[in-house]
Amino acid sequence: MSYSFILLPNHSLLYERRVLITSKRLSLLTACIHGAAQLIYPLHWQHIFIPVMPPHLLDYCCAPMPYLIGVHSSLMQKVKKMPLDEVLVLDADINDFESPYNDLDKLPSDVVNQLKRNLKNNATQLGDGIARSFMKALVPIIGNYRAAIKPKETDCNSLEFQNELFVKSSSSSMHPFLEMLLHSQHFQEFIGDRLSNLNAGKGYQDIFEDEIRAVNSEKEKNKVKGAFNNMRNDSKALMSKVQKKVSDDIKFV
Repeated sequence: MSYSFILLPNHSLLYERRVLITSKRLSLLTACIHGAAQLIYPLHWQHIFIPVMPPHLLDYCCAPMPYLIGVHSSLMQKVKKMPLDEVLVLDADINDFESPYNDLDKLPSDVVNQLKRNLKNNATQLGDGIARSFMKALVPIIGNYRAAIKPKETDCNSLEFQNELFVKSSSSSMHPFLEMLLHSQHFQEFIGDRLSNLNAGKGYQDIFEDEIRAVNSEKEKNKVKGAFNNMRNDSKALMSKVQKKVSDDIKFV
């Protein structure tokens, strides 16, 4: 299976595209649909979601709003005759796709490359490893959301999410994607859910928050390690200068 076939549903759902998956096996079809929806966790798909499209509802494939739909391959001839507009179609039987989008090139390359490295690891193929790889890829993208949660100017006891601050607190390479994400329903639901808990005096605990803490902890360790290495290098340089000065003084005497 190609990386593009795995990555495309994730990226297209983040962009709230229309995604249609087809297969001749119902078990594979439903697994792919539910699996694709899980790949955007901690975000949750907010739009049309039909794991197996009934034949009498095929017109939904022409819906103008975002959707994630599964269609049995026996119905695809009818679907292809419909006026489909900007739909990502993935064939799970042959791991092939047709896409009018270029979403793979819109996410920061370092995030995509790290995700590909994670997916190469055989351990990610076990259990929920693939879903966790995608979740980890979202940490550098939206994991700093708390930095944009501030007290309201009109009510210091109430918190609000500041969109502009959220974008500015990330690297410039992520700004275009984040500006798009701010307007997506799944991100608004994500922020709204966390704000509700924080304003109610509750914390928020899930595996995404655990991963954020793990990443931040690793950053702190690397920062301390870097500071220690710099101090050690500075000490070596200072000792070298002292030794040279003592050596020069001895020669002068």
